[in-house]
Amino acid sequence: MKIAAALALAAVVKKPTANKIIPYPFDKRVVASISNAIKKLAMKKP
Repeated sequence: MKIAAALALAAVVKKPTANKIIPYPFDKRVVASISNAIKKLAMKKP
């Protein structure tokens, strides 16, 4: 689940640069992106 959360977090930044590899902590897309990724992963596991 940690990997899914990390990938979802990284996916929020569309054009990463050397100075911006993770989004702003208060970006509203972060919570939705991570929660959707975890939900999808949880649905796959028995």
